[in-house]
Amino acid sequence: MKYWSIMDKYCHVCKNKLVTSFPSYSDLYRVTSDCKPWKKGGYLSLCDNCHTIQCFINDNWKSDVNIIYHDYSVYHQSGGYEQQVFIEGSPVPRSQRIIEAVINNYSIPSEGRILDIGCGNGSFLRKFHTIRPNFCYPVQRFQTAMSK
Repeated sequence: MKYWSIMDKYCHVCKNKLVTSFPSYSDLYRVTSDCKPWKKGGYLSLCDNCHTIQCFINDNWKSDVNIIYHDYSVYHQSGGYEQQVFIEGSPVPRSQRIIEAVINNYSIPSEGRILDIGCGNGSFLRKFHTIRPNFCYPVQRFQTAMSK
């Protein structure tokens, strides 16, 4: 394992000065967040303090991100529909499973506000709205304001 000083690298979450890198990571092929094969390369590290796994933002990372998101296609393998997960043999939308787990494990009120950043095609917010219809979605207000 290699350690970098804060002059080179630091944790994005806690700003820890030292992180553990995984040099062999750059030898592995990768997969983009829209499930497409991606070339070898990159850096992956673990913060020794908060244990967040992360990539370092450098020129190569920025170039990869620009290329990936230029041709990004959300849920391309399912024709634009959200992935299904199988619970006891039955398919359930992934976002529904996440929402049910959160509601079952945390005190979520019947109304409030929710903001989903990086929500792809909005499937999470649509599903959340079916489960908690009295929630306010800030994007609705933004879209209304922009249409005037």
